[in-house]
Amino acid sequence: MPPQRVPAVPPHSGFDQLIHGVCEGVVSGAGMSVGARSVTGMTASFIARQEGLDARFEAIEQTEREIAAAFARRAAQVDEARRFSEATASSEVVPGGRWSPGMVAEREFVSELAVRLRFPQRTTENLIEASRALAEELPGTRAALAAGLISYRHAQILIEQAGSVPDAAKAGFEAALLRTAGHLTVAKLKYKARLLRERVHPETILARHTICAADRKVLIEADADGMASLLLYDTAEKVNAAYHRVSVTAQSLQRPGLQGPTESRTLSQLRADVLTDLLLDGVTPSGVGKGIRATVNVTVPVLTLLGQTEEPGHLEGCGPIDPDTARKLAGGATGFTRLLTHPETGVVLSVGRDHSRSR
Repeated sequence: MPPQRVPAVPPHSGFDQLIHGVCEGVVSGAGMSVGARSVTGMTASFIARQEGLDARFEAIEQTEREIAAAFARRAAQVDEARRFSEATASSEVVPGGRWSPGMVAEREFVSELAVRLRFPQRTTENLIEASRALAEELPGTRAALAAGLISYRHAQILIEQAGSVPDAAKAGFEAALLRTAGHLTVAKLKYKARLLRERVHPETILARHTICAADRKVLIEADADGMASLLLYDTAEKVNAAYHRVSVTAQSLQRPGLQGPTESRTLSQLRADVLTDLLLDGVTPSGVGKGIRATVNVTVPVLTLLGQTEEPGHLEGCGPIDPDTARKLAGGATGFTRLLTHPETGVVLSVGRDHSRSR
């Protein structure tokens, strides 16, 4: 019986060529002696390369674990030094009475550590506070960092989000996040921590939002090569709406016929140009953007919408928002889409097919 052959398929990569060659060599039967030697050589080369890469990736992972352990060791050393400084502080009253001995010892410790590490004073103060939190409030995070299970950036997220969690709930908060922290990116861990923090925070999100809204501001940060950044700190729904209006206007400029047959600027460049045109002149040079309003997607629990609970809403791309803002945005919406979500995880279980209009 003549040997059966696999139909020829043009390979698209080295790996495809290897697999294609293996299949032909195995199925052909006749001519196996020549094909087998070739395939064996290719297979050995492929396996050797993969083993070489695996060994190098494992070495990188080991180094990353050692870096995390070094951060944990530094935190322990900083906190031990802080406690030693406080315990051995002079009891003599400073002349003039403006500074207590404890305050003098604290300022001396911060200044000396900043000089030794070549850190700005504010960065040094944050390091001291983070080291104290790891030692006294988040032992699980400290242990995970020392074992190399999480990075220092992961640990910083846990410290930041746990800072305002009640002491009685802090251990549970930490344990819930550490279960998956080692498998999440820093951004995803921060998002998950923010959601969990809302459930256990003693103050309502409305009270915290009211305080933070008073700190809204615009900042400028100088950068190299004659560049700078303009930073807006305001309520989530306003910033989100402003960003989307700029994006929609920028996208409209990419359509043929508005700025010529082709638009050479990228969407990011167009966003920057649209924003500066609106701020400096009130309108883009072509007049595009007039009358454009942003679309803001908000998920609001139905009981919050009815005023029966104060559970936060969720602003797409930003996270939890206070219930008053959620109700205000829902009140101005042109319509609603029903979403059924899991009460614990928030995962969408079903989406309504009909879009109900409010007016």
